[in-house]
Amino acid sequence: MPRPQFTKQEQVLIDWVKVSSGDSSSYMWTYLVTTAIIAGFAVYFESIVMLVCAFVIVGFFRIKEEHAQKRWAPIWTSILTKYEEALADGDVSPEQEGET
Repeated sequence: MPRPQFTKQEQVLIDWVKVSSGDSSSYMWTYLVTTAIIAGFAVYFESIVMLVCAFVIVGFFRIKEEHAQKRWAPIWTSILTKYEEALADGDVSPEQEGET
């Protein structure tokens, strides 16, 4: 049975998910732990500058994550819509979903 036809961007995103470990939280924990350490030093040394730096780092990475979410969310929506349409039409069985 034919499978959904994906655009190049959609296929890149699907391939990325297949090869990634699925643990994107390690990226988040890296900057959170780093900023927690900086904030701890800021409190210990009573340094407002270090505390502001920690705040700026968290803010920067959160904005970066939101930008990535904004960029990829429509593509995810498109991929899921194509799969739902294919499942509704009977083109793809639930067992075939993981095989693209």
